[in-house]
Amino acid sequence: MGDDEGMGFVEFFSLVDCLIRGRNGMEMISDLPKGVWPYGDTRMIVISTTLNYPPVSLDGKVEMYSGDINDLVKQLEYDGHEHAYIDGGKTIQSFLNLMLINEIILTHVSILLGEGKPLFGKTEQDLTMEESQANVFPNDFVQLNIR
Repeated sequence: MGDDEGMGFVEFFSLVDCLIRGRNGMEMISDLPKGVWPYGDTRMIVISTTLNYPPVSLDGKVEMYSGDINDLVKQLEYDGHEHAYIDGGKTIQSFLNLMLINEIILTHVSILLGEGKPLFGKTEQDLTMEESQANVFPNDFVQLNIR
């Protein structure tokens, strides 16, 4: 992979000032081995309508949120956040439906899965992106940056 082993992720993540993910994504990271936390000091908010508290392993590392997404975005802007990383299918779908995502980075891995869940699920309307860029990496991954 040469100098771009991380396929731009390190550079991208250096611009992120908060992460927003759903409960399922939180549960995946709650199983990380003790002492492994790849997110540094980046603020992480978990959207859940069913949980009020994070697992013990994530206590003090994530904030739980169950309110209106537009209100969350307004609060994050008020707090000075400019670049949120939205993660998780249902969470991304919610933000897309509210027209709150202005850039999507998709990395295509050359493996065909026999089944699975739709990437974003159903959106309330077709979403037209204005500009896109593709990068091909030596490991045959193709990364699309869509705005």
